[in-house]
Amino acid sequence: MGHAWALTEVLTEAEEGGHAGRGLYTCSRCNETKEARLCAGEVFTDMPEEGNWAHAPIDWAFFNGITVGKTSTIFAPKAPCTRGEVVTFLWRAAGKPEPETDKNPFSDVKEGSYYYKAVLWAVEQGITKGKTSTIFAPKATCTRGEAVTFLWRTAGKPEPGISDHPFSDVKDSDFYYKAMLWAYENGVTNGTGNTTFGPKATCNRAQVVTFLYRAWQ
Repeated sequence: MGHAWALTEVLTEAEEGGHAGRGLYTCSRCNETKEARLCAGEVFTDMPEEGNWAHAPIDWAFFNGITVGKTSTIFAPKAPCTRGEVVTFLWRAAGKPEPETDKNPFSDVKEGSYYYKAVLWAVEQGITKGKTSTIFAPKATCTRGEAVTFLWRTAGKPEPGISDHPFSDVKDSDFYYKAMLWAYENGVTNGTGNTTFGPKATCNRAQVVTFLYRAWQ
């Protein structure tokens, strides 16, 4: 089966943007231990290589408790990210604030689900209203347009400082227009191509944590 390593102790803190830190890892299957660098690659077998655009963001998200893997050994960077996952990542990055109310308008968001408090908080903060007034669709895949809009609203809906952009698939009437401008202006994402933003394309797990990482830096 192989080892399933989990970080059990930080021995020395990592430096900004590097793997100088060291940690003690314990296998959940056999209790063997090892000392190794503080890197999510010591835990996940599908971690992107160092130098890949997603490596540092996944490191950051994992060690800051923003996300774990799909399993104890698989991060699944290319797996579609759901709406429930995205608001949960945002909520955890914000410090897991307690929702001010327990009023839940969504029939598909059950108390006890991992995204329950995150959804209530996101609605309170105006980050999302759901797909309808009673449906949040937590298991629906999140599009790139939705992801940057959630981020933009979490940041307080800052007014973009630019109006020009190279994307032929974004109109100024789109709900994500200002969010896209803000994300492009601040280097959160450069789109899917030289002239495409891909607002309706599915956002995968690596892309979402990368957006978060760049927006939070």
